[in-house]
Amino acid sequence: DRGRPGCRYILGGANRSTGAFFGELARVAGRPIPRFRLPGAAAHVVAWAEATFGSGRRKRAYLSPGQARLAARFFYYDTARARAELGFTARPLADTLADAFTFWSARAA
Repeated sequence: DRGRPGCRYILGGANRSTGAFFGELARVAGRPIPRFRLPGAAAHVVAWAEATFGSGRRKRAYLSPGQARLAARFFYYDTARARAELGFTARPLADTLADAFTFWSARAA
């Protein structure tokens, strides 16, 4: 009903760094927040080790080389056009994370 044909709209919420996102998720889940950080190069080592030595497992790798490259970057999304032209409002991130945690916890049980 709204918007311009051919326009794309980002329907996002709060911009968070990876650390802030997982900190918020840990709080919502009632789990402790990891208190240590590894340098970005460690992600590349873990991804390489998984790709090299973890190929016999049927499970998906914890960290792929592509994920390791992206882990240190900050992606900023601007929802201004969606707010202005569509009247879009995002709900609080904590509510979304709580619902996601509840959903995935129920599936894992």
